[in-house]
Amino acid sequence: MTENQPARPAAGTSATSRTGNAVARRGDLVVICLRHHEWKDGQPREYDDFWLGQVTSVTRAGLVRLYRPAGTFAWDSDGRGRPDKGQPLPSLWFEWAAIKSQKEIDVAGALATAACHVWPGHEGHVRGYGTLKEVRAALRPHLLDQPGWEQLRDAAVAWEAAWREARPLLSAAVRAHGEEFRRLSDIYDAAVTAANNAYRALQGQAAGIGSAAA
Repeated sequence: MTENQPARPAAGTSATSRTGNAVARRGDLVVICLRHHEWKDGQPREYDDFWLGQVTSVTRAGLVRLYRPAGTFAWDSDGRGRPDKGQPLPSLWFEWAAIKSQKEIDVAGALATAACHVWPGHEGHVRGYGTLKEVRAALRPHLLDQPGWEQLRDAAVAWEAAWREARPLLSAAVRAHGEEFRRLSDIYDAAVTAANNAYRALQGQAAGIGSAAA
């Protein structure tokens, strides 16, 4: 990854300008580091988490203007029913962002892997990675010089298709009430859980291929 400068911006600087000197292109992978500050047991605590997305818009200087987080899709719509073009880099807790060129990695596969990294029991709630080492391990099978990346690419296409097929169930559940809401929600949850589990199984196989080749 081409890591951007981690220095904090001056007050009033927009998130777009916080990506340092790395040149981003639409379609590239972006890794975002958020640094949290909190108090625990009366002591200050600082920790990072890492989130993946795809660059959807850049400035003339090659900085990320908008990105689409893992777990969201190009066919999603915004609150007004229009195509979702992405969102700006986070402003809260933002520490740095890094770019991985789509010429070096299968972005769709990497995003599917990140989207299937979820909180236990909540298949639609993406969980950030706790360390940069975890991020690198998750991305490695998707590098275009790794054996098995094509299988993961195809698996990612099937995974996204399954999510898209299930989406009308969610829309119907939102409009329903009572027992019908619970019934449709259960069907939707089962569908996306099956999609995630199927992808994870193929991901595990591909990781095994890569380990054997190494």
